[in-house]
Amino acid sequence: AAALAKALEGNRTVTLVDLRGNGIGDEGATALAGALEGRSSGETLIQTILLGANSIGPEGAAALAKAVERNTTVTLMELRGNGLGPEGAKALAKALERNRTVTSLNLSHNGIGDDENATDSTCVLAGLLKPQLKVLNVEDNQLTRIPADAFLAMPSAFELRTWNNPLDFPPEEIVDQGDDAIRDFLRKTTLEEGTVLPTTREKRARSKR
Repeated sequence: AAALAKALEGNRTVTLVDLRGNGIGDEGATALAGALEGRSSGETLIQTILLGANSIGPEGAAALAKAVERNTTVTLMELRGNGLGPEGAKALAKALERNRTVTSLNLSHNGIGDDENATDSTCVLAGLLKPQLKVLNVEDNQLTRIPADAFLAMPSAFELRTWNNPLDFPPEEIVDQGDDAIRDFLRKTTLEEGTVLPTTREKRARSKR
């Protein structure tokens, strides 16, 4: 991965990098981040990054996030089946605050979860939901809530993929109906309960009564 990353730093033709299933780990991800950032030879032309199943953890995610902050060409990032965890997801979320070109992000099967005190402002999706995204895949993680304000601020064509998460807000039967049903539920709930919505712990306590 390090040799490839060095070659890509001078790249003026390659637009897609597919390293899925190569076990590059944090070291390889960090090396690749340098090429994405274009720190030694100017802007890269890479548009698509496929890094699924590579044993990339929070450290590698942080390096990629730093590169994404400065990169202006990548539109699709696929990081499924790694071990980014909540910290890795938060690093990428912070990068998306500055990046405006990434429109498709796949973080499925990465051990990303909310804690039991998660609120609309502190849950993982609160940071990841950025208006430039067209598709966000967080399937097969441990997320428990979709934040009302952040989700309702997304464009109507936005697609959120949440299969196989223990979501309890909105409830599973609403989520299974799709994004339009989620929007309707969140609008109604926000109007009924105001802007302060229950935490994950509070939702679970209520369901046991």
